[in-house]
Amino acid sequence: FCSIIPFICSVIAIVILLFFTKGFLHPLLQIVQLMKEVQNGDLNVSFPDKRKDEIGCLGSSFNLMVLRINGMMEQN
Repeated sequence: FCSIIPFICSVIAIVILLFFTKGFLHPLLQIVQLMKEVQNGDLNVSFPDKRKDEIGCLGSSFNLMVLRINGMMEQN
């Protein structure tokens, strides 16, 4: 019985870690993918997530940057 409690705690910790990792890393990896698309010349991309945290702020800044680049390209 004493050896099963650490095992259960470990499984719970792993599940919690996976939950937070998915919630944090997935949007960041999505922004990285969008950056690669912009780097390859596709300026018709945007970060669709409307989060209210730092990742949402990063996504909004990315979208603004792409819009400004588009504006500059149209002026030239």
